[in-house]
Amino acid sequence: MMNLVTVKAAKQSPITGWIEFTITADLGDGAQDYPYTYNPAENEGMNPEVTAWLMANPAFPIAEADPESPPSTDPADYPLSMRQLRLGLFMNGYAVDFLQSVISAIPDATERGMAQIWYEETSVVEWAHPMTQSLMSAAGISTADATAMWLQAKDLAA
Repeated sequence: MMNLVTVKAAKQSPITGWIEFTITADLGDGAQDYPYTYNPAENEGMNPEVTAWLMANPAFPIAEADPESPPSTDPADYPLSMRQLRLGLFMNGYAVDFLQSVISAIPDATERGMAQIWYEETSVVEWAHPMTQSLMSAAGISTADATAMWLQAKDLAA
C-alpha cells in the first residue's frame, strides 16, 4: 500500500499531453521519491491517492515540459553493431575489407593480434572503447568524419 506524502513537481508534455510527476511516497520502506506518469486524456495511470492529493491541492502548478529535445549528436550515445559500423564505412566509400586491412597493417604483433580478436569477437562497438579509437586513428579517419559516419550508421539495421 502506498502512503503518499507529497507531489514535488509536475510537467505536462506539450506533445503527448502526459503529465510527469515526482512524488514522495512511503511504500512501506520509508519516504522516497518516485517518478510517476499520468495520461489525463485517457485517465490512465492515476493512483487514487495521487488523485486525492491533487484534488486537495488545486493550486499545485503543473508546468509545461520542455519541448522534446533534439537527438544527441554525441556518437558515444549510440553503440553500434559491428555490422552497422562496417556498413557505415562501406556507404562512405571504404572497401568491405577496410577494417581488416587497417588491422593487418598494425606493425606490432601483439597489438595486431588484440585488434584482430576484437574485430572478430565484438558484437557491440562502443565509440569510447580504446580499440575503436585506436583503429580510427590507425585508419587516418578524422574525428569529425568518424562522428558523421557513426551517426549515419546508428540508423542502419543492426
